[in-house]
Amino acid sequence: MSWGRRSRLAPRRLVVASCAGLLLVAGCSDPVSGTARPAVTQPVAPQADDSTTQAPVAKQVAAACPLLPAAEVGAIYQIPVTSREAQPVAQTSGTLYNCLYLNGAKQQLAALQVVVDPMASGDPQRYLDGVIKPFLAQGAISQPVTGLDTPAASYVMSGSSGPLAFVVAAVRSVGSTWDVVQFLVSEHNAGDTAALAQMTAMLRSALSRL
Repeated sequence: MSWGRRSRLAPRRLVVASCAGLLLVAGCSDPVSGTARPAVTQPVAPQADDSTTQAPVAKQVAAACPLLPAAEVGAIYQIPVTSREAQPVAQTSGTLYNCLYLNGAKQQLAALQVVVDPMASGDPQRYLDGVIKPFLAQGAISQPVTGLDTPAASYVMSGSSGPLAFVVAAVRSVGSTWDVVQFLVSEHNAGDTAALAQMTAMLRSALSRL
């Protein structure tokens, strides 16, 4: 499986992710104590509120590595791990950001991919299904993932000699569109329950920084 390559669904996100903020509007009133005269004796016309309600703006993604420290990934393998940001890759309707996690011998152990696609739309679960569908056509095995507060699933890619990659992918909402964020590990207990829990924790950590 090529780490720097992403399969398309509709136009493109390997991390959606989700994170939405709340826009809070506080109302204030001036307290009046006792019979004190107000400081302003002439009535003041209320100012018109010409502001418009806007959807929360998602954090701009410019790189994948800042979303997941190498030390956290090293906890999966229990060895020191370093990270390296790959060059962004232009997609049909977006951009792929890819962080590679390497051991001391500079062998790639894992990757965090974020596909930012401003044109993505539709139902987020169907969007995620579209991201994974091409891998299923190649024989991958998929299962839902819970605990990320966003549509998420895992899938295992295998080759003739065994597992090639174990992936956990999620969709992050960006207003009315979605990006895909996924965390991949190479030949690491593919499909193992404990490994899935660890990888889900890694992806949750990354999503929390978006």
